Amino acid sequence: MDFGYQKELGWFADFWFANRPDYMGELELYKNEFSPTSKPNSNANLGRANSHITIKNFSDNLHEVMSFDFSRDFYEPGFPVSLALQEDSSLAVVGGMVDGRGAFYFSASGHGDVFAVGKNGAGLFSNKKKIAGFSATASELSLALGDASGDGENDFLALATEDSLYAFSLTQPESDSLSALLFPPQKLGARRQTPLVIADNHIYVGCANDTLYTIDFTGQTAAEQLIRENTLDFVVDPSGQPMVPEKFSNFAAAAPLRGQQVELISLAAGWDPAGVPGAEDNSQRAEGNHFTGSPFATGQFAVADVDGNGAYDIIYNTAKALYALNRDGILLSNFPLQPALSAEEYFIGSPLVLDADNDGKMDLIAATNLGRILALDMQGRMLEDFPLTCGGRISHSPMIMQLDEDSPLELLLMSDKGTLNVWQLQAEESAAGNAWLQENLNSSNNAYIASALVYKPLTQKLMPARLVYNYPNPNSGASTKIRYYLNETAEVSIRIYDAAGMQVDSFSGPGQGGTANEVSWNVSDVASGIYLCHVKARSEKQTSEKIIKIMVIH
Repeated sequence: MDFGYQKELGWFADFWFANRPDYMGELELYKNEFSPTSKPNSNANLGRANSHITIKNFSDNLHEVMSFDFSRDFYEPGFPVSLALQEDSSLAVVGGMVDGRGAFYFSASGHGDVFAVGKNGAGLFSNKKKIAGFSATASELSLALGDASGDGENDFLALATEDSLYAFSLTQPESDSLSALLFPPQKLGARRQTPLVIADNHIYVGCANDTLYTIDFTGQTAAEQLIRENTLDFVVDPSGQPMVPEKFSNFAAAAPLRGQQVELISLAAGWDPAGVPGAEDNSQRAEGNHFTGSPFATGQFAVADVDGNGAYDIIYNTAKALYALNRDGILLSNFPLQPALSAEEYFIGSPLVLDADNDGKMDLIAATNLGRILALDMQGRMLEDFPLTCGGRISHSPMIMQLDEDSPLELLLMSDKGTLNVWQLQAEESAAGNAWLQENLNSSNNAYIASALVYKPLTQKLMPARLVYNYPNPNSGASTKIRYYLNETAEVSIRIYDAAGMQVDSFSGPGQGGTANEVSWNVSDVASGIYLCHVKARSEKQTSEKIIKIMVIH
């Protein structure tokens, strides 16, 4: 609260009390309430996050003790919960249903503690949140949930440090209310380089000796497979066969990008917190289903249909923006989204994708290193009730799950100091169907999507006129991109004319159906001015054309 708003040292009207003099009623900035909409307001983090706190109905100031009403909406009952972590510790999280016990949020710190928190902030076996410990001090951790009994519900938590594998029972506590070990800790063959993945009744992990280990639920190594050098991620198909990227990749997932067949998708990325996307950086490259781009991704990408056309898209965070690409590596309309961040603030981890406000359209949720959570629609507009804050710095992605028995989903994020915040979203549980709700899609860390989508034509026209344009306009540097959407495969020709009607250039463009297409026009050899661009598409059934204006400035 700013007690000195417009006054050097503050004054009488900066305070709330019931018996304020009548003349203060003319001061519109102030009322007997301290809330997200009052002035001053209760927003946290220098006014950049909604605390959802309201303090109102202050009593008079005629006595030694004053009273007021306090409320905090949007928060799930029983939260926030403090787990008292050391902030310098590494942290891994995962969430999911536990056999016979409901949904739980699991976290492990590099100092050897494992916690579980469920509905109303309850622990797994008792009021204590700690369920296990391990002796090693770890700088890199990975968690995954598995089903050892085969009844379709998670009953153990797998944890990997840099060089060891642990498995803790979630149904069998010891006498001290800590989890029993499913099998003795196992030493890995080399330093772990990939996340744990649980699939086909096995635990999979890739190590620095270029070997992917398959371990059964008794702790025995069932298979060893040589993989590409420096493999950092992989996916396992329903038959138990690992899908390993051929090219260097930081992240992997699998989905039916084209038709019914599931394809491996990979993304090469790096870490550059100072990277701010510029106009020249908004180009992505796709070789098959291997994506690279600049600026770099800060975490695992999500796979979801964010524009509603019945095709999967690739969504990821960079330091200062959110990117969404179609299956051919072309930016979706309105992307990248670049919300206002402070100079020291940057996105981390994976974006979450779901219809958060029940309007029938997908939204993106992303967190920054300072603990803010932003929720944006596809035009980059902030959703109501956001941004939020978890009250401290973070080093991992937020998560969405059904933590209790009601219909709305919950949004969860824990600060690096161990404060677990849980907010109740507007989104119903039914919205989770085609969404991306935690960093590696699900509690098993196996980012494998089997469900194919049905393509939805935007219009009956071959090439919708409103989706033909160029960007940037005017050009940036020596080129501009001409973009158009095709409802079906077509031949595309592009002709450029100057203001006098003379043709100055002509070329073909890609003609992929059911997606946006782009082609660059090199303007280095043309004079500054306004040009007419004629885009013509011809398929077996119809022809569409559109003329757009392009401004060139040198």
